[in-house]
Amino acid sequence: MALSTETAEKILAGARAKASEMKVPMSFAVVDAGGYLIALVRMDGAGLLTPSIATSKAYTAALFRRASAELGKALRTKMSSARKPGWPRQDYSNELSPPGGREWRGRAKSLYSLIN
Repeated sequence: MALSTETAEKILAGARAKASEMKVPMSFAVVDAGGYLIALVRMDGAGLLTPSIATSKAYTAALFRRASAELGKALRTKMSSARKPGWPRQDYSNELSPPGGREWRGRAKSLYSLIN
């Protein structure tokens, strides 16, 4: 099912409301299942690079079919254990598919990370 512009606008309205409640200006990107941009909003006061970051995060979430925060957590967890002395080098490619999750703490969030 394709994501309509009307639905994307409703998602953005909810995201803006949450960011306003948190008193943190952010940018939000909504992409379709293929990662193509449908809608993008930069709130007043949000950083200049946040639209680009939000778009990249949304694209990544769509590409891997999971929140970009989950990908980051999987990589941070595995990479931190790999840096321990005596641990063998490991293949982390399978770590990108199982679900997980941790809230991303930056200012620009993919909509997927914000609402899930």
